Amino acid sequence: MTREDRQRKLVSRLIMANFAGIVLTGPYIGHLVKEGRDPWLSIAAALLMFLGIVVPLYRLFNRMRDDFDDVQAEALRTLRRSDGRTGGQEVFANQPPTPKFRNAASQPLVAVLITAAAWALLATDLVRYLFL
Repeated sequence: MTREDRQRKLVSRLIMANFAGIVLTGPYIGHLVKEGRDPWLSIAAALLMFLGIVVPLYRLFNRMRDDFDDVQAEALRTLRRSDGRTGGQEVFANQPPTPKFRNAASQPLVAVLITAAAWALLATDLVRYLFL
């Protein structure tokens, strides 16, 4: 299993944990409101869990779009060369090569931090509810 596969699995698990947290936090917020308590920490936790789902998916789709743009540009260059329009003498602007999965190393860290912050807020609110 490669590093990218492990990172993708970790991000998928974090997304599932955040989704489960949102599902569990909803009734808890309703219960707090019925009792007349302030549910602000739980609402903040639910919003962070939502961000824990959206942010990794947004970064994934942006990375896929960037990779698609690179593939499309290379395909257009190949078509121009094979058409004979350039004669193989076309000089391209010096573009630094973009490494594939350039955000993959930092993506799990962002997802882990958002998930940890959300669950910490929820745990704080639960401790506050049980003991205060």
